[in-house]
Formats: sequence, C-alpha cells, structure tokens
Amino acid sequence: MLTSGGVFLYLAWAPVLVSFAVFGVVFAATRYVSIGSMTAAVALPVAMVLLPGAWHDPVLIAFGFVTASLIVLRHVPNIRRLRAGTEHRFGRR
Repeated sequence: MLTSGGVFLYLAWAPVLVSFAVFGVVFAATRYVSIGSMTAAVALPVAMVLLPGAWHDPVLIAFGFVTASLIVLRHVPNIRRLRAGTEHRFGRR
C-alpha cells in the first residue's frame, strides 16, 4: 500500500493529500487504522475525479479505482474482525 501511495504521490499529489487528510480524520475519529486505510484508498480516486488538475486522465483514474479495490480486498480479514468486534483499536490493549 505504501508503494501505491508513493506512485500516486508522484502522479497525483493533490488527491493524495486529500486522501491523507481523510485517513487522519477517520483514524482520529475511530482509532482503527484499517478503516482509515480503506476510506483513504477509496477517497483517492474520488478526489482525482473531483479536483481540478492533470490527474483527470481516465487511465490514471481507472488505476486509482483498481488500486482502491485491491486495498479494500486486502482488508477483508480486518472487515471480518470489525464486524465481529474483535479488531484492535490503536492505543488500546
């Protein structure tokens, strides 16, 4: 996920900043890294569509949506733990 973030930081820096802000807000509100990561991943291609700039290339936007989908799929075990109430919150033991 970090590698994808680095690639998108180079290709679409402003949407990445929006995505980081979304992560920060969601993480601060929930204390779940997994929820913050998934919402930030989904926010990236949405920000690419909504923000003006050079990142309106359809291929880049499609790459953003595919990457977001893969990140959410990678978090399926976390989603199961969230639904079961067993996912660990940051800062709690």
